[in-house]
Amino acid sequence: MTAKLLDMACRSCGGLRVELFLDLGDQPHCNRLIPPELESEAEPRYPLRVGFCHDCTLVQIDYTIPKEQMFSRYPYVSGTTRTLPAHFADTAARLTQAYGAQAGDLVVDIGSNDGTALKQYRPYGLRLLGVEPAANVAEMAATAGIPTLSRFFNEDTAAYILEPKDPPSS
Repeated sequence: MTAKLLDMACRSCGGLRVELFLDLGDQPHCNRLIPPELESEAEPRYPLRVGFCHDCTLVQIDYTIPKEQMFSRYPYVSGTTRTLPAHFADTAARLTQAYGAQAGDLVVDIGSNDGTALKQYRPYGLRLLGVEPAANVAEMAATAGIPTLSRFFNEDTAAYILEPKDPPSS
């Protein structure tokens, strides 16, 4: 049996010896739940193939769903998981102490979802900022009082966060 190489460079080392070892055909995007009113429409499907790089041993998929399609409306919110707030509270306490965070310091959560993790920093008097590309989820965070940028995190977003801002007027 001849190994089938995928038509791609390795995502890690750039090597061209990425061998297909699992092909599950075209699949719907996970976490994409079709509402009943749209059930008659065709659900988008994407190739799900897995390859092994013989140069660096990375196992990887060969197709990435465009981020705009994955995160335009995202159905999962971390606040619905009972154990996550306690886990995030422990994490906030540990990180605040480990890094000596002081009232007024800024905590940025990239991929902040509904703000569940950032809410756990409130007792420390820290400034909070979520960055969440899914507008529906970012709106939930903002409604819960967590300042949230509804955008993808990239260099432009980082530069925006670092820009000096005028203090809010009272």
